[in-house]
Amino acid sequence: MDVSNWVRDPVRVRASREVLTDGSVVTKTGCKILVPARFEEKGLVIISTNISIVGVYAMVLDGGVYAVSTINAMINIAPSTHRRVKIGTEEYYEFGFNKGSVIYKNTTLVKNDKIVYELYVEFFSGGKVPFYLRYEDLAGIFDSAKKHAGTSVGSHREVTELIVSLMARRREDLSQYYRHAIKNKGELSTDPPKFIALRNVSYAPSNTVDKLGGSYFEVGMVSALNSPSERPERIERILRK
Repeated sequence: MDVSNWVRDPVRVRASREVLTDGSVVTKTGCKILVPARFEEKGLVIISTNISIVGVYAMVLDGGVYAVSTINAMINIAPSTHRRVKIGTEEYYEFGFNKGSVIYKNTTLVKNDKIVYELYVEFFSGGKVPFYLRYEDLAGIFDSAKKHAGTSVGSHREVTELIVSLMARRREDLSQYYRHAIKNKGELSTDPPKFIALRNVSYAPSNTVDKLGGSYFEVGMVSALNSPSERPERIERILRK
């Protein structure tokens, strides 16, 4: 599936839905919802008699117009069809909804703080960021955690923003921080970053000590030789005393 020409337009997607008096939400035009198939392994997608997905998904209209949800909770959906599709090298579940059909059975969500942990492991520890999440989406991925999951990640959003800035790298050179290469905000769309995992010993550590002291010593040593530190960091100066 080619998503390169898709257009992000949350206003149009929002207008294509309607909330009914019973609390359910229907699509006036027909739509599709996409989530990574690997979410099923983490319990973030449950396919049985009832289908539930985590609220971090892309909703797509005909013509490739889409919007992104970042709700930290499981949502019950009622798709007309579902199948697995491949986008790039990743497999996604595609849930289809016919015109006039129910998307969400209701808008009442059950709080579950485990969702936040699973999202953290998936996106941050593992660096497995879906194609539809942009830099700014990931920075605000836990904004709804307090309301929808009953927990919070740090006392300020700046903590998550800092982590994302460490994960975002230039696609041409993963050793270079994206924030050091970007010239204007428009490049977030035209030249998006590549996200690395926080546990990636080759690129995540910023100094030689961390690379050699972490997991997978051989990989860390090669990284330290190929990308040596330009200056000693504070932790290194302390350890040398």
